[in-house]
Amino acid sequence: MSVRKSPSLLQVAGVVFRQQRVFRCYYICEECPYEWVDEMLVEGPSWCPCCEAKLEPEAVDEVCEERPVFDLDEEVE
Repeated sequence: MSVRKSPSLLQVAGVVFRQQRVFRCYYICEECPYEWVDEMLVEGPSWCPCCEAKLEPEAVDEVCEERPVFDLDEEVE
């Protein structure tokens, strides 16, 4: 007897995992002082969660991660 593998909920919803470049930006607010990290698809400024000051990142790490995305081009079997 063969066992039929049913598609996962993510596959049914059209979600696949793909490599995506992500920038991990590190910030230090000199007004508060407060430190935080944002993960974004672009490298750039962010706003302090405490005082809303606009700041450029102190350091940036570029990483590639498997991230879920909607795949609307392929049909799921």
